[in-house]
Amino acid sequence: MEMAAVPYMELRNAKSTKRRQSGWYTAAEVGTHCTVADCWISIQGIVYDLTSLLPKNPEVLNELIVRNAGKDVSHWFEPRSFLTDELQVVMYFHPVMRINTFYTPLGRFTHIPPLDPRTDYAMDYEKPWWQDPAYIIGRLSYQTRLIRIKNVLLDHTYTMEVPCEESISEILIRYADNNAHAMSYEWKAILDFKSKSFSLLDMGQCLSDNGVINESKDFGEAGMELDFLIPVLHVHYTDDLTVA
Repeated sequence: MEMAAVPYMELRNAKSTKRRQSGWYTAAEVGTHCTVADCWISIQGIVYDLTSLLPKNPEVLNELIVRNAGKDVSHWFEPRSFLTDELQVVMYFHPVMRINTFYTPLGRFTHIPPLDPRTDYAMDYEKPWWQDPAYIIGRLSYQTRLIRIKNVLLDHTYTMEVPCEESISEILIRYADNNAHAMSYEWKAILDFKSKSFSLLDMGQCLSDNGVINESKDFGEAGMELDFLIPVLHVHYTDDLTVA
């Protein structure tokens, strides 16, 4: 079956957005980059931005990548190579050609050579895209968690999913997408529930290092509603109003 052509007019001047300074991404975040003009994928926890790769190669070879944009494609690659410096596509022994070749049951994709000798296949690249660090932009978070950010000045609460690896400063950058003056607030949380006093958070430390514990696993398994387990960070306005 012939694959449908991809509208490559969209690729002119296309740029990916939402790259994180921390280099950590949630799976949901990667999943939003799922178009021909903004194409991310993940392989074994590594996030690739393949947007710039697509216009350099034939549409028919890019189609499988575009169909899987925003998803994890680790199953395309040899699991044993995850422990090495060079990722390898799954191989198999072709029963007719009697050679080891790439196993691509859904069809060839970009930088997979044809099985038969051809003159129209370009090999003008140093490394296949899955081995080229130029396309790597970060990693998937090993564990994410939900937090609520309570804007005391506006009496507004915003719930967001964040990687456990990010510092409060990096979480602030995420929050800035919803509050242009996020830099004008100091961040606090109740860490001692006996005294119920607010503690100023260390912006260079992650949530757990600040003492904001994650109770969702333990209490979630006990059947408690997840909504009751989301920690609240309070942001308090300072007099240093930033320009939006």
